[in-house]
Amino acid sequence: MSDIEPAYEVTGTEPLSGKMHAAVKSSIELADHLEDTDAGDIALAYELANVIDTAVESGNPEMIHRASCVPMPTLHKILTSLGLNPEGRKNLGLDGEDDDEDW
Repeated sequence: MSDIEPAYEVTGTEPLSGKMHAAVKSSIELADHLEDTDAGDIALAYELANVIDTAVESGNPEMIHRASCVPMPTLHKILTSLGLNPEGRKNLGLDGEDDDEDW
């Protein structure tokens, strides 16, 4: 999956700059179950993360509200479908049932 890269780079020089994009990128890089066929969803996740970052960085309450109504829930659904959050990993059978036995 490392060959699927966005067309831009997050510098992380400012606290909010690219925060969501960087989080999505980190999750994708750490996921070894993703395949080349996930490229479309991965690209969409990056685009939605950028919409969210732009809204938050603007400081405009209306833009932030709009981002919270559609892009944020949509990004959550995509991350779930890719198995990049607890619900998604569970749905894809990526979290072992016997992990609880170690506790």
